[in-house]
Amino acid sequence: MLIEEVKISEKLPTSIECGCGFPHDKTLKAVISGAVEEGLNKLDEYSINPPYAVLCDNITYNILGSKVSEYLQADCFILQGLFNEDYWLSKLNHSYRTIIGVGGGTVLDATKYLAYLTSSNYVAIPTAPSNDGIVSPIAVVFTPEGRQTYVARPPCLTIIDLSILSSAPWNLKASGFGDAFAKITSLKDWELGRDELHERYCVTAEKHLLLSINFALKALEYVKEERIETQGLNYLIQSLIHSGIAMIITYSSRPATGSEHLIGRYLELNYKIQHGIAVAIGTIIAAKIHELYNFYWWREQSYNCSSLLRYCRQVGIPLSLADLKVPIDEIVNAIINAPKFRPERYTILHKVKLDRENILSIVKDLFCNSS
Repeated sequence: MLIEEVKISEKLPTSIECGCGFPHDKTLKAVISGAVEEGLNKLDEYSINPPYAVLCDNITYNILGSKVSEYLQADCFILQGLFNEDYWLSKLNHSYRTIIGVGGGTVLDATKYLAYLTSSNYVAIPTAPSNDGIVSPIAVVFTPEGRQTYVARPPCLTIIDLSILSSAPWNLKASGFGDAFAKITSLKDWELGRDELHERYCVTAEKHLLLSINFALKALEYVKEERIETQGLNYLIQSLIHSGIAMIITYSSRPATGSEHLIGRYLELNYKIQHGIAVAIGTIIAAKIHELYNFYWWREQSYNCSSLLRYCRQVGIPLSLADLKVPIDEIVNAIINAPKFRPERYTILHKVKLDRENILSIVKDLFCNSS
């Protein structure tokens, strides 16, 4: 398998060169695509040194974690249940120069956060293309106290093995598409903050969000009946990576998460809907509200709400309330309560104060007539 290296830190302009005032962090040295073993052989080249610890869950241990730990002669730890920070700090005991996460979003975020707390190098090896946390500095962990979000650090290196990612269940791939589609609304929410509240903005991060959107739509060309060709999977991964780079530049989730994520969070917390699926539902709703109330909404037909509905159907994201198993009143509640999750993050939902009747009408139009 051929190895492809994209040296991210060399390609990113500095904060001064961009002029935006955001950090433009250079921690992520490269994204390596190819066989995992070949990627691991590059660790020394990037001064990512032992001793190594590998973190995975029970499923990803069998998929890849055991292989990685054996190859590196590394200690391997299994993440399970709710995240307990004190337990894991005691377990790792600042004994490792590099911590490698092997898994999906939950594993990678926990590893990312622990590497940050222990000042260790962090290497990400995703086993599923389920969200855009692959290279981002944002870590979401689920603790006994509830969902916690931290700004940690991005990986020093990310290794992408398409042969591993291709074996992920389809629902995880659909979730990745959902998170990718979200950039269509998150970018417009960020623009609202810039234009109406004079919020800081970065054209370099914007460029990466636009690349993220374009790669996601290109990936759709290779999807049919819950199958995706290798080239399409590569495009999906590129989409998620570019979204993550936008967050690396700003050291914030602001560019990549807007009103759609706030709606989705209610569905995740209360109905245990998978992140990317919940966000896709939020994106459809947020896109419709933008179309109705934001004069500066996209002019491109491919970014409008009806197109988003078509894309979600194509990748198998459930679009009927019966399939979602969420009562219509709860979809309405998700929209009403969304701004309360992040009152300081200005979005279309903060700008437009819709009453319950208007929201109900929008929801019925989108999901009760969906087929």
